[in-house]
Amino acid sequence: MIRQLWILSLVFVCGCSLVDLRGQKDGFSVASCAKGVGILDEVAKKNGVTDHWSKFSEFQVTAKDHWSWTLIRWLTPVQINDQNLQFTFKLDKEDSLMVYLNGDTPFDSIGMRDTKTYRIIKGEIIQKHYMDVSMYLAHVRHYFLFPQMIKEYPVTAYMGEGQMNGIIYDKVYVSTTDSPANSKEDQYVVWVNQKTKRMDYIEFTIRDLLPSLHGVMAYKDYRLIDGIWLPFEITLLNSMTTKSYSHRFTVQKIHLKQ
Repeated sequence: MIRQLWILSLVFVCGCSLVDLRGQKDGFSVASCAKGVGILDEVAKKNGVTDHWSKFSEFQVTAKDHWSWTLIRWLTPVQINDQNLQFTFKLDKEDSLMVYLNGDTPFDSIGMRDTKTYRIIKGEIIQKHYMDVSMYLAHVRHYFLFPQMIKEYPVTAYMGEGQMNGIIYDKVYVSTTDSPANSKEDQYVVWVNQKTKRMDYIEFTIRDLLPSLHGVMAYKDYRLIDGIWLPFEITLLNSMTTKSYSHRFTVQKIHLKQ
């Protein structure tokens, strides 16, 4: 039932057509792929990822989740607006944990371990398939870790320059394939600030929810943590051309564990 509500809500918001972020019909050239890889290599080195990221096994972040779309929030494990949450993401596996830090919730925490979801209620672990837990945690994990792990994707290609708010960007396509869009494989377009060499925006698809669903992760307020520049504000915009957004994370603290 929850998944059906998710899909109905997203169809209403996003429409039904399959989006293709490549912006072209043919595959990418060898030269464009080489340039795309070079840009992301430079970003990783400039932001400390190359030298430091592999040292850590766990990413812990304390953040407030502010929602603009109340209907969508009701379909997630976030019980109140502006809820303070603590996330712990294992970096050598997909395990994730979220602890509620405020609000009147019956759950102490929620999590995913070995691809299985669970809730902890008054200290007791209840393990079963929670659709809202798996969708929310998987996507939030992606929002926070994608800038540091983006180079793991096999297909990278330069798409040319773009401009937003007077700033010039290099646009880099990232995915598992350069074939035309399909309903299974996600696509990403990274907007790299030419001056700062940071990822300010990442256009993305979420095929597991809806083939046509796409949005933008906007990253701001980068701060140096253990040698790595990390964003302390992440906003889920509806598109590159609007200020409308679904929700925003404002970070209070990030801890990287070796």
